[in-house]
Amino acid sequence: MEFRISWELLDRYIEKDQYLIHKRAIWIYLILLIFEGALRKWFLTPLATPLLLCREPIVFWLVWEALRRGWICDGIAQLMMIITVPMFLISLAFGHHTVSCALFGARIYFCHFPMMFIIGKVLTRKDLLTMGKFILYCSIPMTMLIMWQFYSPMDSWVNRGVGGEGTASYLGAMGFNRSSGTFSFTSGVSLWLGMVGAFMGYFLLMNNYLTEKVAMNKIVLFVALGFYMLAIPFSISRTAYYQCMVECIFLVYVMMIHRKMQSRAIQTGLFIIVAAAAVMLSGWMDDSSAAFNARIDEATEIEGGVQSALGGRYAGGFLNAVFNSYAPLWGVGLGAGTSTGAQLLGGSSMFAFMNGENEWGRVMNESGYVFGLMVIALRCAFGLDIFIKSHKMLNRGNDMLPWMLCVFMLLNEPQGQLGVPTNLGFAVISGGFALAACNTHKTR
Repeated sequence: MEFRISWELLDRYIEKDQYLIHKRAIWIYLILLIFEGALRKWFLTPLATPLLLCREPIVFWLVWEALRRGWICDGIAQLMMIITVPMFLISLAFGHHTVSCALFGARIYFCHFPMMFIIGKVLTRKDLLTMGKFILYCSIPMTMLIMWQFYSPMDSWVNRGVGGEGTASYLGAMGFNRSSGTFSFTSGVSLWLGMVGAFMGYFLLMNNYLTEKVAMNKIVLFVALGFYMLAIPFSISRTAYYQCMVECIFLVYVMMIHRKMQSRAIQTGLFIIVAAAAVMLSGWMDDSSAAFNARIDEATEIEGGVQSALGGRYAGGFLNAVFNSYAPLWGVGLGAGTSTGAQLLGGSSMFAFMNGENEWGRVMNESGYVFGLMVIALRCAFGLDIFIKSHKMLNRGNDMLPWMLCVFMLLNEPQGQLGVPTNLGFAVISGGFALAACNTHKTR
């Protein structure tokens, strides 16, 4: 059966303006981010390696268009692109001397980082809500897939790894698997649930105030909420659980500062309680809850609890990056701390040496103390700027969309693993969505 994207369907929601083709490109970027792993694992396995960069042509074209049209006017984006040039040259002159690896690392800062500002300029509030609805609709079958992978053996087709070899999942707890969904690895599921949770919180509180074209069907929203509750324990992911808790804290803050929202919050709370009761009574969560609790207990014994996770992984990430860096003053070179870059340099041992799973450590080892600190500062400055803007819009205009999208951005942009293509894609989408929400105004 031939599969085609119906652009006429998208055109019903996309305004026919000068940005139409750019909006289509962003739609393709989002769709590829969600389903790229499925293509690499199940359908186009011989092309698994080149499909790793399937979103790059879209990014390159949009950045070229932005430079040609003068769209990138933000100082943070401009400075990030400017410092990428000397980092690239230093990588070739004093670092690993490998052009392909340096280009792979430079594209993160010169192309993908500005991509967020392009999304923020092109997308309207209507586009954001339409994409949010699309994400929530997709969350229902995604949760079904996660549940299927949870119960299936590691060597089954549904748990197949990239290129049709090995497995994309690994053992979570009590003999059950940590699912990878449609993504290349399990971390994609955690990021996906963070994005779903951000839009879920917004639609739960604001759906009644939206126009018919952008509002979600209440029955579908109820079903999506139930499946979201199922997805967290079935994912056996502490990250997904912590993200959900942070998003709930942001929602509670909204209720505290806006008394008008309290009545709506009570209705939403009852809505959630009914959905939770339906999920619990179904019995579907028995195995997943037991496995998830076992995973939490095991991780707490090894790594510590919430305080240890927040202190060691987040608050302590900067100190570890600065004081435990093994690289010279100017760094080993761009791309060396990524898995793909390490392979281009001759082996995966470089990835372990560069502490590739610690994002700020990777940045410091790749770029050195001078440029590494600048990159970290720019990423944190972007997150702080969006946080301040979204808080002002929430406080002055009772606008929840920037606030909820800001949550997901803060969990990804400052310290997200940009060296991993899937994580990089979610960082771009989260930052671009939050910026677009801040650049637009709430409409009834």
